[in-house]
Amino acid sequence: MPAKTVFEDDQTIAMLDIYPAMKGHTIFMLKEHYPIMPYIPADEFHHFFGLIPPLTKAVKDAMIEVSINVFIANGGVAGQQSPHF
Repeated sequence: MPAKTVFEDDQTIAMLDIYPAMKGHTIFMLKEHYPIMPYIPADEFHHFFGLIPPLTKAVKDAMIEVSINVFIANGGVAGQQSPHF
């Protein structure tokens, strides 16, 4: 399905949500499939979470907002809707 990609590198992709909960709602995920966070290898985990500060700053600046939420749903009970972290 086509998406508006806002960031991409060899391990990750960030795209605008097609059903946004709010302005700037961005989905950020690893390209490699891991159903939940504990399965992510340490190097990919550090790379992924290291990108969150610059990515959130870019979304915040682009949306001309003063604050931002980062929501992590790890597992169905936590609200994860797709088996891909």
